[in-house]
Amino acid sequence: MAVKVDKRHDRLSLRLLVYACLSHIILGIASFARFLVSPDAAGHQCDGVMVLYILADIFSILVITCIALNLELIFVHNIRRPAHLERWYTLSSLAVAFVVAIVPVLPYQDGYAYNRTVGMCWYEVSDAHVTSMWAFGGLYVWILLSIVYCCIALVMVLWKMHREQRMIKLHLASHQALQSPKPQTTTRSHTQTRSQASSNPLSLLPTLCSTLHSKLAISFPRSTPTEDRHTPSPLHLFRLRSRRSQTQPRSHALGTHARISYLARVAGRIIWFPVVLIWTRIWGVINFWFSYVTGKTNPFLFLMAMICVPMQGIFLLVIFLIDPSLYNAIRTARAHWKERRTSRDEECAMTTSSRPVEALPSPKSPQDYLSVDFDWTSHDIQRPATSRTSSHSRTRSVSRSRSASEPSSSGASYPSRSESPGARHDEIIHSPTSALISSPRHCDTPPITPPTSPLELERMLKLERMLKLELELELELELELELMLKLKFEPFEVATVSFPRGASSQTNIHILA
Repeated sequence: MAVKVDKRHDRLSLRLLVYACLSHIILGIASFARFLVSPDAAGHQCDGVMVLYILADIFSILVITCIALNLELIFVHNIRRPAHLERWYTLSSLAVAFVVAIVPVLPYQDGYAYNRTVGMCWYEVSDAHVTSMWAFGGLYVWILLSIVYCCIALVMVLWKMHREQRMIKLHLASHQALQSPKPQTTTRSHTQTRSQASSNPLSLLPTLCSTLHSKLAISFPRSTPTEDRHTPSPLHLFRLRSRRSQTQPRSHALGTHARISYLARVAGRIIWFPVVLIWTRIWGVINFWFSYVTGKTNPFLFLMAMICVPMQGIFLLVIFLIDPSLYNAIRTARAHWKERRTSRDEECAMTTSSRPVEALPSPKSPQDYLSVDFDWTSHDIQRPATSRTSSHSRTRSVSRSRSASEPSSSGASYPSRSESPGARHDEIIHSPTSALISSPRHCDTPPITPPTSPLELERMLKLERMLKLELELELELELELELMLKLKFEPFEVATVSFPRGASSQTNIHILA
């Protein structure tokens, strides 16, 4: 899956800086290992440590130089898409560093050894002059070339920024002259006006506009009320064109100012990378040149050369941490993480709310309708239920009241209102239908516990059968009421019919006759 990166964070200089920081970590490990090699065991150990040291050192130097080169290409030469140059920067720097580091270990080229003068692994040949040439050609010449090029790139970028700043000032000055032109006085002569027009032709624009406006007003008088007001007159079109010509320099100036300001801010941040390279590596070149010319070692120059090499990586890391792009990337990643968490919660809620409900079976026979009390349905028909949950709650209340007042023919006792809440909860909540009705749907809903005794199972089945039957009856009565309202029947008298129910009681049903 391709990862999309925001353009504000997709900067080649930051990626090259990461490569330089990683190479400096390897450079620090190799520098520490050079002091751990003993003089007696020196040989191939010095070769391996020095290859790693020179490879990491030159690669980090060339990568920082490529940052300065990339800044020059973008800001000075206006190359807007240098992303394809990243592979050339990294591969060329790695190839040059590898070749320079591997040459002294080739056959008949014993360049690396334990140098007793400095007390660590370094270039070591029998002749001191040849040793200095190996050190200059293997390391210091690349440092010197990088410093020289970084200085040239800095001068070019600073000159470009100064020129762009002057361009911005000229754009803003011309815009102010168009917005608030100075009035023409009658004391000026025609020669002064012509010289001003030749130097700045835009200064005569208000005068020309007023002259053309008066001529067009004479040639095209205002339209009468009987004419079409929606048709633009030539004078109105001329006014629109003059306003457009005045707003175009402003938009161009503001757009140029925004583009140049953004590039200047980016260039001001990237400029510090070659500055750090120049400041930290110039001491090693000076120390080498002083030792080669005088044949002595200056303690101050040697100490600065040894300290500034590891300090380069620390400075680059600090510049990377204070870069605004890093904070923008962290802020964007945090926003994406919050968005993903919100979408995951919404998907979980949608999944739980879309669970299918078990279909309720239809009544077995028409005689089952006679076993239900319809007193509560007449009031419910006049006021329809607003939600499915309310209808279920009414169904449960009716079933509990009927079971408490009238025992069934089979002799099974149903839960009544006088029973304890815990027992009623155990009898109703454990049925599958009542659990779907009463319990809310969540991702972490606990499973329903099965019944423990056959008597409890029989009770639950009877209650479930009654609830399903009453729900079906309620739906059928609602459909009949809707049908009656559609047919626009007139209201009839209410008759009371008594039906025998069971052996001990009768049920009165109000029927619309």
